[in-house]
Amino acid sequence: MRKVIALTGYSRCGKDMTADMLKTLYEEEGKTVAIFNFSHALKVITAKILNITMDELEEYKNCEHIIPFGNEELTMRKILNRISQVFKSLHGDDYFTNLVSTAINDVTADIIIITDLRYMGEYDMLKFNFYSTFNKGSFKVIRITRPHKDCKKRVADEEVDNIPYDILFTSSDIIADVKKLKEQI
Repeated sequence: MRKVIALTGYSRCGKDMTADMLKTLYEEEGKTVAIFNFSHALKVITAKILNITMDELEEYKNCEHIIPFGNEELTMRKILNRISQVFKSLHGDDYFTNLVSTAINDVTADIIIITDLRYMGEYDMLKFNFYSTFNKGSFKVIRITRPHKDCKKRVADEEVDNIPYDILFTSSDIIADVKKLKEQI
């Protein structure tokens, strides 16, 4: 049976690290795993607009580096937010959510891991698109927390606290902790 696992939590709380470790654990069992995130298309578009690599975008996103953008100087997170708002105003609020939904429906992996569930609209889309999966209990939302100074609520995290979750997990880079999490899924 296909599992869909959505990770939610504030920025820099270990969602990607947890997803990578879960992927490794499932692949060790012979399962196929696909990782998705709602922000990937936005990041690709932004990198092309700014003429930077994806690695540079990630580096700038995780610091307070100021970047010239039009007549302003903004952080990468603010630039991402601006570009997202432009695309949503042109194509609808569900633009990036629909891209991910289509991509998920096109893969045949045993396990789908979504690394950045931050908005109720994303949660609602997942619930709608995977209704039969929800009914069978193989859809889980995991709230990731991390006692770390970089893990804090940002503008993009304003709806995280409203998203229902099944499991609360304190992020850890210890594989044994992630194995215990996997057992709960």
